[in-house]
Amino acid sequence: GASPGRTALVAVTSAFVLAGAAWLVLDTQSIRLAATAVLVLLGITAYGLHRFELVRLGLVPESDDGDASTPLETEPTADSTAETTTRPTTEPATDS
Repeated sequence: GASPGRTALVAVTSAFVLAGAAWLVLDTQSIRLAATAVLVLLGITAYGLHRFELVRLGLVPESDDGDASTPLETEPTADSTAETTTRPTTEPATDS
C-alpha cells in the first residue's frame, strides 16, 4: 500500500484543487454553478479512483477490442459434437 504521507499529500492536494476550482467558478459565476462544478469534479475523481482500483487489483480484462464481457468457456454446439463423434480416427490400432 501507499505510505500515509503520500495518502495525506494526495488528500490535501485534492482539497486545494477542489477549493480552487470552486473559487474560480464562484468568482465569475453564481454559487449554484460553483457547487455544480465541484460535484462534477468529485464525480470524475471518484470514477477515476474506481477505475484505478480495478486496474490495480487486476479486475480489468486484457482485451484489445474493449469488450469487457469475454466468455471464459464456450459451450459446444450440437454441430461440433456431431462432427467429433462421426469423424474417423487416424491413429493406428494398438490391439495385439
